[in-house]
Amino acid sequence: MQGNPAVTTILSFGLLLMLSACGGSENGSANSVASSSTSSSSLSSSSSAARLEVTTATSLGGAISPSSATALEGDRLQFEVIPAEGYQLGEVSGCAGVREDLNYVIDSLTGNCEVTAQFVISEPSLEMVQTAPRAFSLQWQNLEGFQEYRIERQAEQETDFTPVQTFTGTIDHYAFNASLREISTERYRLALCDAQACAHSQAIALAAIAQWPTISVEEIGFSPETQEFSAVSGDGNTAFLLYQQPDCVEPGADNNCTHVHIYTLTDAQWEKTQQLAVPDIAVTPFNTIETSYDGSVLAIGFTEYDQVVGEYRFGPFVRDEIAESMGKVHVYEKSGGSWQLEEILYSQSTESYIRFGGSLAVSRDGTLILASSIYDYFYVEWTPAFPWNSSGMVEAWQRTDTGWQLTETVTSEYDTFGPDVAISADASVMISRSPYNENNQGELHFFAQQQGSDEKTWVEVSSATAPINPNPSTYRPYGQYSYLSGDGKSVFILNTTALPRNTGAVESLDEYHFNEGQWELISSDIIEENSLSERRLRVSQTGELYYFAHGHSCPSDRVIDISHATGETYSNWQIWENGEWVHQLCVRHHSLVDIHLLEDGRFAMTTRAEELDMDLKLTLF
Repeated sequence: MQGNPAVTTILSFGLLLMLSACGGSENGSANSVASSSTSSSSLSSSSSAARLEVTTATSLGGAISPSSATALEGDRLQFEVIPAEGYQLGEVSGCAGVREDLNYVIDSLTGNCEVTAQFVISEPSLEMVQTAPRAFSLQWQNLEGFQEYRIERQAEQETDFTPVQTFTGTIDHYAFNASLREISTERYRLALCDAQACAHSQAIALAAIAQWPTISVEEIGFSPETQEFSAVSGDGNTAFLLYQQPDCVEPGADNNCTHVHIYTLTDAQWEKTQQLAVPDIAVTPFNTIETSYDGSVLAIGFTEYDQVVGEYRFGPFVRDEIAESMGKVHVYEKSGGSWQLEEILYSQSTESYIRFGGSLAVSRDGTLILASSIYDYFYVEWTPAFPWNSSGMVEAWQRTDTGWQLTETVTSEYDTFGPDVAISADASVMISRSPYNENNQGELHFFAQQQGSDEKTWVEVSSATAPINPNPSTYRPYGQYSYLSGDGKSVFILNTTALPRNTGAVESLDEYHFNEGQWELISSDIIEENSLSERRLRVSQTGELYYFAHGHSCPSDRVIDISHATGETYSNWQIWENGEWVHQLCVRHHSLVDIHLLEDGRFAMTTRAEELDMDLKLTLF
């Protein structure tokens, strides 16, 4: 039977009224909120209301959830903004919405619109670790989705950073070495890059990270009268500090005033391994201390030692004949992890005041010791004059299976020959001087070790006198301040005087090179009168000459600070290039005791804080 159309229409209209009265809709909700990236929402208050569409767009580095939505005019929508790892939300806008943390809320939708989000790379985190005195490692977290990591460096006097190395994949570190000058001036940063942009880490200054292995001797109780000397092995792994305790005016066998502290370097940390007591020895300004490359052999010259050299009869009495300030050399060798006194060397000369051991040189392998007198013109020429002699020879002592044996006495034409001996690393070249030659100007002698019929001997191959000397009447101890490079191919001679009465004397720096079998004067540069402290010149293994000028200011901001004092004392480190001194960097420190230039180019500096009256430091750079 066919139904009545009128009834059907009325029932349908009534059903619609009932549904409307009950608040129903096609979506089952009159107020839905966008919440899924894979679904869309449309809100309506009646089946005939127009639907509005909200779309989203993002830059690289994140997403918006849901990615789109449909709703009715006046409805409230909320979207979640999700940065990817390594990114952060930069800006989000559109549809008159408001950002609430990582949510974006449209309080009342007014029409079709788009929500856009811009993501930026988060500032990467960079860590710098010092792995050795001049070695560093940059480390960062490796993140997926980035095209490259770029290490950038800001060099001295540069305003911009320049790329040093670019990495891709899973690499998360960069290791490098830096010179002292670079450490004092350079900064590094990390650039984290995607396909569109890069973000940079905070810059890290090398000087802020650099730490230096330091020996700090605080238990000694130094006084201004304390004498101290230091030696560092060529490999930088062993340090020796020789000192005399205060109030030991008359050292004797029972008081052990003189000590040698021995330190070894392990994992960039100094550790005191031994302390040697040296009885019946006084430490004076004329003592010397030298060591082999690996520190296994240590030679100490004690110049003021009085030696019994014979007997004489005084009436009915027999008395000892004493050679005053004859000097001697103690030789220590490392055996089984500790150093022992192996030999005491005495000069073949028995004259007083030769101060044997005041000049020492130890070969790199520790098998040869060259020992001679010291002859310091400053004290010889002082008034009243110090009693002083020279042995006239350099004594070559060789280590053998039965101990240390004198194998050769090297002489020259002048009886003052012998002081200030130096040797090349391979023991093939030796220099020494004669304080007085025929015109009292001093002379430096060059020797080569040559193979004889039975054994090697030292043969003088050349000599040098002052090429610039406008005042011959002025005593100038040429050769006293001479510096031989480790490879034996360069010699620098500071032609200077420190005597107050020698005013107006021209000061020069002479450079000799060994070329085609002979020594040649390469340059003789006049420098400012008495401008250099002769005890602060050092030459490297390959012939670079450094000067460590003492002062209370630094000519630039290249400063490494190792001081804890309130005052400002600097060593201005300079290098000799093309006839002039070129500033490298400054070290701020306590009062300077000594400087050592190691075979690999590192420096060791011994400093003392007199104002603390207790502190001796040795710092390895």
